[in-house]
Amino acid sequence: MANVSQEKMKMLNKKGDIALTLLVFVVLVAIGAIIFGFLGFDSNIQKKVEDLRKPIEQIAFNQQYVIAQAELIGKESIKIGGDIKQNFIRLAAQKDFGLENFGNFFRKIREGDFEFYIKDAEQGVYYLEINRIFVVSRVGTNEVERNFDIEIEFDKMGNLRKVYK
Repeated sequence: MANVSQEKMKMLNKKGDIALTLLVFVVLVAIGAIIFGFLGFDSNIQKKVEDLRKPIEQIAFNQQYVIAQAELIGKESIKIGGDIKQNFIRLAAQKDFGLENFGNFFRKIREGDFEFYIKDAEQGVYYLEINRIFVVSRVGTNEVERNFDIEIEFDKMGNLRKVYK
């Protein structure tokens, strides 16, 4: 009986050696895969984040620029007096540099596709409305387009009363 126990023990030890050898081999393959992953990983993640952030920042600037231009041109149009819509078209043409970042803002004005009128003659309230404006930002292969409307009220001196956003 002692012989049988020793033979079983040797056989069990061989099965354990195979499992241990396979475990070491699997661990070495996993370590190799991890090292390969580290070497192949693009560590320039900061540049990619910058490339994604730039169009978002630029689109916000473009929208604020367009709104500010509408406010300034509206104020000047009221101060000139007369036909405020024609004044607005003429003044906007002087400020249009043909940049595509400002989308269809200047085109809508050129075509007269907006409303600028006296809302309350008694109090001298003027109302400017330009609908369906878009601005664009392109950085590399990333492109962002933002759509919005402009609604602004001016007093009789051309000062802002209210900007609807």
